[in-house]
Amino acid sequence: MGHRSQRIKNKRVVSTIFFSIFPAHVPYAGIEFDCYRVSTEQKSVLFNLDHFEDHKIPDINQSIHELATEIGLHLAQRQWLLVTAESCTGGWLGQAITAIAGSSQWYDRGYITYSNVAKQEMLGVPSIELEQYGAVSPQTAQHMAVGALARSHAHISVSITGIAGPAGGSASKPVGTVCFCWITRTELVQQQTHHFSGDRDAIRRQAVLIALQGIQQLLQASPATT
Repeated sequence: MGHRSQRIKNKRVVSTIFFSIFPAHVPYAGIEFDCYRVSTEQKSVLFNLDHFEDHKIPDINQSIHELATEIGLHLAQRQWLLVTAESCTGGWLGQAITAIAGSSQWYDRGYITYSNVAKQEMLGVPSIELEQYGAVSPQTAQHMAVGALARSHAHISVSITGIAGPAGGSASKPVGTVCFCWITRTELVQQQTHHFSGDRDAIRRQAVLIALQGIQQLLQASPATT
């Protein structure tokens, strides 16, 4: 496989993160969240990926591998399992996780729900939400994460849904828009929407990195209980 000289180009991204204990309104196999109220507490966090602008793709790949390895150690120590729900990344996050030897000890399963029908059938995303907000929205990302957690033995879930391009963007949701949600069974929730630059490959690669960073953040914020 030849060496690729394409560079990752990504601007600083300000994301809103929500931490909350949700009221019980939306039940999923014993997990109940209100997917319409997000939180009373929110803060903005600056993710600076500028240091990747002057580096080639192998550098971001190395960061992905190192993060996945570190996350695996933390999950194994807690005896926690992870589940993933992916749309635009098409299983890339699951591949990065299962590239780590021994990941079967802490990775339960992964859902690739590329179509709206798949999101409804496999993760229980309501059709009315998809019609009202679209597949690329914080609401859909949250339903994906909740549905994946409920349909697994995992303790923490992550979802990714976005527009990787080159087509499919709009004025309100340009190419590079990616929504994320992370949820634990302790009902700690984190959501972010990023606007990445670059081609299809670069956008998806950056989405995998952010998904892993979010898992790491939520583990740090969550009590170590099973």
